[in-house]
Amino acid sequence: MARVDPENQAGEGHGCAAALSAGKSWDDQIMTREPPIKPTSRARKRHGRCYELAYRAMLDNASWTLVHGRVNGPPDGRTPMGHAWLERDGWVYDVVQDQLLTVERYRSAYDAEPLASWSQVHAAQLMLAANHYGPWVRELDISGNEEGRRR
Repeated sequence: MARVDPENQAGEGHGCAAALSAGKSWDDQIMTREPPIKPTSRARKRHGRCYELAYRAMLDNASWTLVHGRVNGPPDGRTPMGHAWLERDGWVYDVVQDQLLTVERYRSAYDAEPLASWSQVHAAQLMLAANHYGPWVRELDISGNEEGRRR
């Protein structure tokens, strides 16, 4: 599984799909102590779909926790925006970037601030009750962000 190079914070060319196409197996992930995750490599358009893609990735990876929070996003890397990602055992999988990073590295690189997290069962209950993928946190919803509302 590819990690973000400290010299290349954006991680171009590094991701779950890239690691699999390079011939790395799920066993390679376990040997490097990275938690196994089934990547969302089939997703064509990722940007603007973090809530949907993170929820769908969690359905295929029940041991991961769905997190909604804030990150500094485009265009300048300093604009706070709502975002969703998965966490497990000190690792983060960002579905939009298709990156697997340590929690510390992710929070440092993107100034990520988790606001709420859910297990697969609780996330499914919220999604069905709200009838959208998120955000389900009021602090994120007041921004008018309609990113995750399409289902």
